[in-house]
Amino acid sequence: MPQSTLANWLARKQSPGTPLTESKPPSESQDVQLQSQIPRESTGRPDPQSPMLRVSKPKNAQALRQLPANVTIEPCQEKYLPGYRKMNALLLQIPYREDFYKETMEDEVIASVTRLALWHENPSTAASSTGTEARLVAAIRCRVLASPPENPYEKVPVLYISTLTTLGPFREHAIASHLLAEVTRIAIELYDVKAVSGHVWEANGDGLEWYKKRGFRVVAHEPEYYRRLAPKTAALVIRRDIGPTDLLSA
Repeated sequence: MPQSTLANWLARKQSPGTPLTESKPPSESQDVQLQSQIPRESTGRPDPQSPMLRVSKPKNAQALRQLPANVTIEPCQEKYLPGYRKMNALLLQIPYREDFYKETMEDEVIASVTRLALWHENPSTAASSTGTEARLVAAIRCRVLASPPENPYEKVPVLYISTLTTLGPFREHAIASHLLAEVTRIAIELYDVKAVSGHVWEANGDGLEWYKKRGFRVVAHEPEYYRRLAPKTAALVIRRDIGPTDLLSA
């Protein structure tokens, strides 16, 4: 990320800042039509000695712990789809149709911001990326929208979290945090997103608290958002604007 980009961001007036996501995707009309575009490449990185890098971390941002040596984060592959379907069915209240998974593999933009976390019983296997002992333990699937879901008139690209799931026994390893950080970095580099957003089930207090610890704030309330549930339930729209830490990572 060029220094000028970071300097411009730091100079502008900041708005006050403050699983997991279980959501239906927004309408197709809100998607950024990026399939035909060539992703832009990064034009450089900030100088590590630059005083601009000495920025304070937001109080509501949680430090990212290191991943265990036997965990790898990889793009979605066809061979992991059965495990991905099973994990979503186990952890999410809303069932997803087959076209959801087909789109995950075939849509160029969605595929680029979808990542799986694989657990290797042997750390040396993880280092070699052979995947012979890999087990799918977490996944994040996103979209890139032309506007944030809470304000269709705000024409800025947003990384929208469709699903973020982690199997229970693996939730103490910061895997979900690394998945979110990875797709955020990719979305900044390829699509110049300005924020990360999503919907959280109103009754999912643990999920909401997880997001708040990572700098998200509630920006809207949508009654009866989950129409396929009985009874229909509301969702909270969460958002975190891209900050200095994200820019430096990208």
